[in-house]
Amino acid sequence: MTTLQTSLVIVGGGAAGLMAACAATEAGLDCLLVERRHRPGLKLLLCGNGRCNVSHWGTAEELASAYGSPVGDFLLPALRQFPPARLKSWFEDLGLPLKVLRHRFYPRSEKSDDVLHAFTDYLRDKETPTLYNCQVKGLKRLDSGFLLDCGKLTIRAEKVLLATGGASYPKTGSTGEGHSLAVSLGHACKPLQAGLVGVESPSVWLSTAQNGLECNLPEVRMSLESGGREIYTSEGNLLIDSNIVRGSAIFDCMRIVARRQLAKYSLYVDLFPNALPRDLAAMLQKIRRSIPQARDIAPILNAAGLELRVADGLAKQLGNDYNRDGDEERLADLLKHLPLEVSSVRPLKEAIVTVGGIALEEINPATMESRLVPGLFFAGEVMDVDGPTGGYNLHAAFATARLAVKSLNGQPACPEPRKGTAQPPRQGRSKSGKSAWGKDLWKGYLR
Repeated sequence: MTTLQTSLVIVGGGAAGLMAACAATEAGLDCLLVERRHRPGLKLLLCGNGRCNVSHWGTAEELASAYGSPVGDFLLPALRQFPPARLKSWFEDLGLPLKVLRHRFYPRSEKSDDVLHAFTDYLRDKETPTLYNCQVKGLKRLDSGFLLDCGKLTIRAEKVLLATGGASYPKTGSTGEGHSLAVSLGHACKPLQAGLVGVESPSVWLSTAQNGLECNLPEVRMSLESGGREIYTSEGNLLIDSNIVRGSAIFDCMRIVARRQLAKYSLYVDLFPNALPRDLAAMLQKIRRSIPQARDIAPILNAAGLELRVADGLAKQLGNDYNRDGDEERLADLLKHLPLEVSSVRPLKEAIVTVGGIALEEINPATMESRLVPGLFFAGEVMDVDGPTGGYNLHAAFATARLAVKSLNGQPACPEPRKGTAQPPRQGRSKSGKSAWGKDLWKGYLR
């Protein structure tokens, strides 16, 4: 059996592992990147519907607030070490220009391939050793360092960085094996749940999106209610494919459902988030009077801006309850607070992010080192770390990876930056509109 020896083994070739390997190479560390699949970054290629929004503009404190507690509190030291502005400069120093669309950082080409190549080209040029098709099956603590069992290969290392990701998209290599390795050394793993994920709904107004024709509502506001009060709101798109609903608006709400372990909750959709109820009512009344021959409200809703199939579905659900002149105020109130029933949540393998993972209280947030096993470090989604859509999850992976490498190399923490609100750079315009995580991507992945 072949045995290798190195100072640092990075387990996992996803976003966190690739960034950790680059940071270790920059620091001159003797490191080895190990990936179980035949190539690195497979999940990275899916991010942002193939456009790869690598971060979200803001200060470290603003990002921490968006993650929410306890994740944001845990991530704050890493975010301060490597805020979005520094990430942007780092990529551009590698020759990958970024642009900002709706406060989200994308490669200028809007191609995730370019992000992956920025990593792999750097590691190739610096001759950083990488092993593919190499699954770490066991991890043991030695008197000095660690022993990694990779089947036909064993590796001895002084330090280990687990960057294996969560358990969503298992075909990309995110199988949860990092959790098992950490648990074998005494760590606790919080239950793994689907975070940013779609739902199945029996709501009648969705029923007309049939025959493989996906409906896209590009801009809605979703509200999550529990215990008789609103606890969260999100804005983004909804993608409707038969009775399955996806898109950034529902994803962000379902992350909160998972993180707070809500057993009972209700979801409501505001189909016209930019209109006040009275203004929407006035518009509906004007449209109704311009087409008095309409037999139901479908053509009225379509003229107001809803896709025809969604308008037909709403007309089918509402029947004759809102067909009379004078019903516009009630109809406007409903369109601003339309119930979305949930019959089931889509499985973890379809989730963009995993909620759960290695317990945060067992990891030092200032260093990303295990509090239980000296020399063992963590980065990215293998920890109980997750964020909303919009680049937050990738930034968490990048920032924790860089902090872990900086810490294991014995470098002091950076001073806390001055407080203040960062002003975003001038916004570009997206040719493709809101990122959708569309039908073609999902079906391609699930084949």
